[in-house]
Amino acid sequence: MRLLNLSTSLICLLLIASLPARADVTPEAEKLLAQLSEAGATLKSVSINGTVTNDFDVSGMKDHSTREFQSSWIDTGAFRQSVKDDAVMGYTGEKLYQLELRGNRYAQLDAKSPPRQFPEDVRSFLLGQNPQLLLVGQSDAAAIVKKTFPTITTGPSEKLADREVDSLILSNENRVVTMLADPKSHFLRQVRIDVSGQLKQRGATAINKALITIAYTRVEPDAALKPEQFAWTPPEGARNMADDKPGENFAAKALEGKPAPAFSLKSLDGKDVSLADFKGKVVVADFWATWCGPCVVSLPHLDKLAQDRAKDGLVVLALNQQEEKDTVQAFITKQKLSLNVLFDSEGTAAKDYLVEGIPQTVVIAKDGVVKKVFQGFNPNDGGKALDDVVADALKQ
Repeated sequence: MRLLNLSTSLICLLLIASLPARADVTPEAEKLLAQLSEAGATLKSVSINGTVTNDFDVSGMKDHSTREFQSSWIDTGAFRQSVKDDAVMGYTGEKLYQLELRGNRYAQLDAKSPPRQFPEDVRSFLLGQNPQLLLVGQSDAAAIVKKTFPTITTGPSEKLADREVDSLILSNENRVVTMLADPKSHFLRQVRIDVSGQLKQRGATAINKALITIAYTRVEPDAALKPEQFAWTPPEGARNMADDKPGENFAAKALEGKPAPAFSLKSLDGKDVSLADFKGKVVVADFWATWCGPCVVSLPHLDKLAQDRAKDGLVVLALNQQEEKDTVQAFITKQKLSLNVLFDSEGTAAKDYLVEGIPQTVVIAKDGVVKKVFQGFNPNDGGKALDDVVADALKQ
């Protein structure tokens, strides 16, 4: 089980390639990195508040969103990080856990480590999501950073809010991280993570911006924290991911058997189309994008399904995810598709439908209740599982 399966509102930076054992670190960077590490070496606890902002413009898909987070750590090795409306992750010193708030599901595993030393999964997560917590929580924080980034230099000082800050630049083939630190306290004030390289490796094109910015609004060293604050018990009604069947380990499964979230979106011809317009019909809502390989493979099947079963009362809605109209129109024309395309331009419908990955295909029964949610497309199945669910819904 891979514990750290983060939602799409955040970029999960866990895949760290094999890198040289020794980093190329300039003397100035070595000194600054040591100061950042030493600032947390003697702390007994820390409480941190801040924001995480995604700023992406990739292949016509744009996302500019900000979420607040709160973190705390104590020198037993335990920590807890909560991202508003997204996820809670923590480590009790013996157990590592993650709770996904949108789907109310969790994962946990045993992971004992000595004080001031996180398990490897936690180190990877924090280096991409909250480096300050890594710097105060590890006795060998500087070594971890140098192991991950083959090139470490200092940049010019920057003016951030009310003061000048020091700049440390870390880079590898996947990303470039700029850490801005207070020259007196040596605590981080801001971290900018450019993940363009990582997206290119995954096949993304037209990358205009791919930036994550972590802004620290408060870092309180030696905060009054107690060990019992880091205890973990799954909340009532939460689903253990370990109980999920293969291929069904995603948050949107929680929608099944519940009323489908309402939406009203623009169509290709500029008209307003609402889910409520199709009351009494079976609706298939498919979340997709032109840059998504499995989506491209699945769309012809959905197009044929829509044509074959329209007379039986089936409606297929293709909810495009945050792409430009011209890009989508050109794709639909080239592929000779007749699907009813809607623009989920702000990603609001995807959020309501707990979309973590695309394609995600939702079958909504005549009574407006979600009958089945599919994630991905299995070419070996050829869409038969979807066809069977649709056929059953049309009979009811």
